[in-house]
Amino acid sequence: EVLQIKSYVYLMMNKCQDVVCSNKDGLHKTVFDLLDEKYKIDFMEGALHTVGRLDIDTEGLLILTNDGTLTHKLTSPKTHVPKTYFVRLSKSLTEEEQNLYTSEFSKGLNVPAQGNEEGFLAKSAKLEWINSSEVNITITEGKYHQVKRMFLVMNNPIIYLKRIKMGTLTLD
Repeated sequence: EVLQIKSYVYLMMNKCQDVVCSNKDGLHKTVFDLLDEKYKIDFMEGALHTVGRLDIDTEGLLILTNDGTLTHKLTSPKTHVPKTYFVRLSKSLTEEEQNLYTSEFSKGLNVPAQGNEEGFLAKSAKLEWINSSEVNITITEGKYHQVKRMFLVMNNPIIYLKRIKMGTLTLD
């Protein structure tokens, strides 16, 4: 009998809203609930896990794998892997305001504590404006609710957030 041995598995998912990045959740559907049955098993290198997390209301690129080395490379703060998000803001901005945001984000923002989460100095982020209320932001770290919290510093809450790129991998 021919056996197929799979050591590492790599999946790219376009995570939708109202789905959580957990193995189990009593209230919400999880990303693992969305997988085909053939991926709900242990492989030679173990079960699948998510590479990083996306909030329940955030959509976009999510990698699932059983490759711990890759997970570490993509999520470790020391590796500075860029992650790009599409952002829709609640308030439209003038060109002057966009330039101010671009400048402030490139310097790094002082993000205050929120709930149980400590405040932090966000590293430099790159903004690419699409229009007056939509922008792509690229960050190289991944703190709790980081992108949302950075725009809150500017008093402009996010109304839609989608990760579109991680490293060189772009959501298709």
